[in-house]
Amino acid sequence: MDTGLDTGLEADTLFHDDPQSPVATPVPPPVPGQQKPPPPPSPGQQRDPPTGPAQQSRPPPTQSGGSGPLSPDEKRKPENKRRAEAVKAAFIHSWEPYRDFGLPDDELRPASREPYSTRNGWGASAIDALSTAIIMNLPGPVNEILQHVRGTDFSKSNTKTSVSLFETTIRYLGGLISGHDLLTEIDGRKRMVKDPNDIKVLVTKAKQLADRLSIAFNTTSGVPYNELNWEMNGPDKPLDYATTTNNLATVGTLILEWTRLSALTNNDRYKHLAHNAEMFLLLPTSWGATDGGKTKDIVEPFPGLVGFDIFIKNGTFKNGYGSWSGGADSFYEYLLKMWMYNASPSNLIFRDRWIKAVESSMRNVASHPITGVNNITLMQSWQADRRKGNFSQHLTCFDGGNILLGGQVLNRRDFIRFGRHLVDGCRHTYAATPTGIGPESFSWWSQDETSYKPPYFRTESSAYVLRPEVLESYYYAYRITGQTKYQDWAWEAFQAIEKYCRAEFGYSAINNVNIEAKAQDPEINKQLIRSNWRNEQESFWFAETLKYAYLIFADDDEEYQIPRGSGYSGLLLGRNRNKWVFNTEAHPIRVAGIPQ
Repeated sequence: MDTGLDTGLEADTLFHDDPQSPVATPVPPPVPGQQKPPPPPSPGQQRDPPTGPAQQSRPPPTQSGGSGPLSPDEKRKPENKRRAEAVKAAFIHSWEPYRDFGLPDDELRPASREPYSTRNGWGASAIDALSTAIIMNLPGPVNEILQHVRGTDFSKSNTKTSVSLFETTIRYLGGLISGHDLLTEIDGRKRMVKDPNDIKVLVTKAKQLADRLSIAFNTTSGVPYNELNWEMNGPDKPLDYATTTNNLATVGTLILEWTRLSALTNNDRYKHLAHNAEMFLLLPTSWGATDGGKTKDIVEPFPGLVGFDIFIKNGTFKNGYGSWSGGADSFYEYLLKMWMYNASPSNLIFRDRWIKAVESSMRNVASHPITGVNNITLMQSWQADRRKGNFSQHLTCFDGGNILLGGQVLNRRDFIRFGRHLVDGCRHTYAATPTGIGPESFSWWSQDETSYKPPYFRTESSAYVLRPEVLESYYYAYRITGQTKYQDWAWEAFQAIEKYCRAEFGYSAINNVNIEAKAQDPEINKQLIRSNWRNEQESFWFAETLKYAYLIFADDDEEYQIPRGSGYSGLLLGRNRNKWVFNTEAHPIRVAGIPQ
């Protein structure tokens, strides 16, 4: 998931009584004791597939000797191979123009072929593309990227703009570490590297970068600030400890990469920096509790669900306004993934906080926009006083995949069911637009509204900036349930992106997912599509969107995939364990503990 730091609309605009707005008047919290658990399935009602204990897996049944009917998996293999090759061709179509006209800048404008940098000029698209190129088994791009890494100085920004601790960690540190892990651990992939020393250089460069970034943790509490100056020797602006805050995702999305770097360098300093900051998030307190009781703000309005902002002076929370959207999203994501990375007793707190957050979300902020259709589910935002708002983002759509993954790892059928319903909710935002692509942000009506009508949600920001989260959740849903409809949904989304986003030198973000190119004259359609381009291609297009679109069809290579869940009929003996955990930029990182 490409997480974002923009939390969307301000809190005040989300909670009001305008009858024309789909952001409904908040519903008061249920009275304790009045909520009833859902009834058990009636006789004959279809149940979710069981998620039995993890054991050695058996591959799905395949045809042998040319006799007997083909299994469903076998029937889809030729089609899946064609689809995977189409996604790989999209990667090449994006990579080669960027390589030729973009490097060493971060991005290339896909319509005008102009290089530009938004991530400090270290070649963000190249670093983000590395793990995808390795997984796609493309030795040309892999060696081109390794050559670029060898010649890059990460000790200061190549542009005179601030350096984001968060973005630099998930894209650059994550990409470098993942490249090392993939080329070291996967048999056969390392053979594509011309110079084996280039694999070691990946860790050397990651260490160089982390050493410079680590100054951000030099605060009174150890909670880092996010923006470093371009020379990377201090904050971009002087810190006002009375008011300066960081947000939940920024602080809570460092622990995986920095912990892995400590393991690779045999230096615990990086892990300790991230862990010390993380503890303020795992054990949240209000600033009013430490500042003379000036406020009684609730920082955890629902169990496990906290607010966005943390004071860097002491690690306390500013208030309880929060969501699973940008600014908070990957904090919740990494709670589960840190447990997957190392399921040690010291990491039980990550697992338990994630379970608490998901169980609380199921009870308190799961919304069903379509009356009587509970599988269409979206996550609400919340206020400190427990008022809720019907507003969400494309960024939030990682949630279904993350909860499905946790359901498999922890053997929780209720989580798998909830995750599937969240995937259905985000699928609806794609299926309901003329382009077949979901919007950047949206709001919806509550079920008790009488004025709502299809599509049951309103677009707040109509852009699509090549984000991956819906494809990400389709991927997890397919791998865990075995239901091929998720492959078909992913293919529909990819075809829509091909139609509306493909430009001469890559793929462009678009301004409006609600346009429709249906003129009889093809030239008119072409002009309409081109006029909708934003002429931007962020690096996460390489790292995430193309990777998830490829992986969901690359079903014959299990080494780096999320293990098949017990929804596959062929898994008679359970499933394999997760050897890899994907960071929020979709860079696979080798687990250190017992695979979950």
